[in-house]
Amino acid sequence: TAVLLFAASAFADIKAFNAAVTAGNYKQAAIEAKTVWATWDRQRSDTALIAREFGYISYLAGDFAGARDFGQFLKDEGKNLATPDDSPITSAVLLAVANFRLKQDDKTRAALFNGLNETHNLPDVDVLAILAAEALYASDWKSGNYRNAVDSTKLAAAILARGGKGLTV
Repeated sequence: TAVLLFAASAFADIKAFNAAVTAGNYKQAAIEAKTVWATWDRQRSDTALIAREFGYISYLAGDFAGARDFGQFLKDEGKNLATPDDSPITSAVLLAVANFRLKQDDKTRAALFNGLNETHNLPDVDVLAILAAEALYASDWKSGNYRNAVDSTKLAAAILARGGKGLTV
């Protein structure tokens, strides 16, 4: 009985998460993600995908600490999951951009820049990479570090170009 109640609770929380995402209420979705994650069976085959999705939504909500926690989980546990993380580069970008948004310094900038460079090895461009590139070049421009701004702007343009016309809009 306890297992059934636990499963029903997790299912209800996922429904609340999906409803919040559908409504565009990312702050509420991030809250729901934490609730779901607290009871999530880490042995499920979709654990890496769910962790990345929850991290992405947390990032959109401005909960960079939450996004970092999901990214850190993927870094620490992704290889050892029942179904290993099949997008470790995307997971690394999630962790890097969350760390960068929490503390912008040379170390977090380098980790983000290097992670974004790795996205060239992916077959597709995802929105997280675009948002991460934007965070990087906007910070470089704002700080007045124009040498870094040139590099990060070129990187962002290359990522957008890989995404095609749909992303440049």
